[in-house]
Amino acid sequence: MIDDAQRVLVFGIGPNSAHAEYLAMRLVRLRRNAIAVTARGVGLADALLDMRKGDALVAIAYEQAAPEVRITLDRARELRLRSVLVTDSLGLALAGRFTVALSARRAGSGMYHQSGITIVILDALLMALAARHRASALEAAEELQRLRDGIARAG
Repeated sequence: MIDDAQRVLVFGIGPNSAHAEYLAMRLVRLRRNAIAVTARGVGLADALLDMRKGDALVAIAYEQAAPEVRITLDRARELRLRSVLVTDSLGLALAGRFTVALSARRAGSGMYHQSGITIVILDALLMALAARHRASALEAAEELQRLRDGIARAG
């Protein structure tokens, strides 16, 4: 689904916003059009308005389905976009609102959740895309390194 998308929207709010930004950045490094959607409240409306045919949604949500999670998944469904939900326990609570769910159980509790499994799942998605497009992924990595080297020399 992600490979077929013209653009990938990666949704995550609160602590999951860092995961959304991470996945979007890494997708861009694979030369995929990707945007992190991390706004809450009425600020989310702009991102929802920008959703369009050809997009795919990756939503990262844990523990409780905040209104923004439900609304974002519902908007994607309304536009007939394919969506991936990365979650610990919300698959049943959000059933019918996503195309596929990936289970990402987290260790710890309260403030001390560990997000290692989430990163493993996101990296597995990235590695699968890179493997499907090995030559362009390697080319993008080399270009990124050339750009970094040029910036380092200029500084």
